Formats: sequence, structure tokens, C-alpha cells
Amino acid sequence: MDDFNFRNDEQFYHPDEGNSEEMNARPVKVNTFSGHAMPWLRKPDPVAPTPALGSITDQLFEAYDARIRNRDGALWSRHVFVLCRDNAPIERHIRAMSENLCSITICGLVESALRYVRGCDGSRTLFVMDIDMIKDIGQTVPLLLALRLINPELATLILSRKFHHTDLTRDRTLITDGSLKLPASEHQVAAALNATAANAEERVESEM
Repeated sequence: MDDFNFRNDEQFYHPDEGNSEEMNARPVKVNTFSGHAMPWLRKPDPVAPTPALGSITDQLFEAYDARIRNRDGALWSRHVFVLCRDNAPIERHIRAMSENLCSITICGLVESALRYVRGCDGSRTLFVMDIDMIKDIGQTVPLLLALRLINPELATLILSRKFHHTDLTRDRTLITDGSLKLPASEHQVAAALNATAANAEERVESEM
């Protein structure tokens, strides 16, 4: 009995006891333990309503969508802004992914593209930049450094035919979240976009 915590601080109407109306109407204190009334005085526990079939289905779909979003590196929430030459293969490959992206914008002018990405919402934008379009190649790294300082949340993927290989690690986060050697297949472009988005998210979280 020492294991139970008895209390005498709750009042209940005693069930029929004796024939006196006064006795039946008078509240009496009843021992309780573990926060519950004695079993013969307890009210039945409420029965939880059975979830509707529709709500269960909605929860399953929401859980599935969440797994897909995590697997795709949050690409579904990204506006992809591409700086490339007219009718370049990279444009065709990215447009083939349109169902997995929030939106796609193609630009063929370096200054216009840079003006846009400097002021856009970097947390929702992925900038794909063909650096072979920059006339003075020596200005590429300073330009990317400045862009990272101006819009640090912007995910950036740089492209070039002059790269020796594709690099989708986080080794160059000071200037880019990924680099892709051209030419590249549609599969390689999709992998590069996913990796770039994921790298950018990890970079921003680590800097907070």
C-alpha cells in the first residue's frame, strides 16, 4: 500500500446509501490514488473517434510528398534562372525537368542575368551560369565572390567546357555550390541541379 499516493481532495456524490434523502444529497470525500477515483466511482474513459478514411489518406500522401522533397534536395521550391547561349543543350535538358521545378527562366545576356540574381530571393532561386559567356575569364572568380557576398543564400551552379571534370562537392563554396563540365547529358544535369540545391541548403544552415 505504501506505493500508492492517496489523496482526499476530491468530492463525489456517494451512490445510494441508506434511505435518507439528506444522506443521498450530501457530498462526501472519497479516496483517490494515482490521480483517479476509486474504480466503482470512475467515469468511463472517453472513446477516441475513428479517423475518417479521407484524413488517413491525406496524411499518407503528405508523408510521401515530404520524402520526395527531401530526396530531391528541395528542387520543387526553386526558381531556376539559367544564363546560357540561345538553344544551348543545357536549356533543353533543364526544360525537360520542368515538372520538378517551380519555374524556369532562360537569359542570354550576362549583365541582365547578374542584375536579376543580385536582387532575387536567393533562398528560392538556383542560378545556372555558363561562365564561358564571360568575355574576360579573369573576372569570373571575383564576380562569383561578389555575388556570394551580395546574395549568400543563392544556390549557384557554374558550367564550362573548359572544366577538367564535374565537381559537386562543397569544396568551392566560397564561389559556387557545384560545377558541371560541358557537354553534359540530361541525367548529369539533373544530378548537378539536385546536388547544387542540397549543397546550398547545407552551406546556409552551417553559416547560421
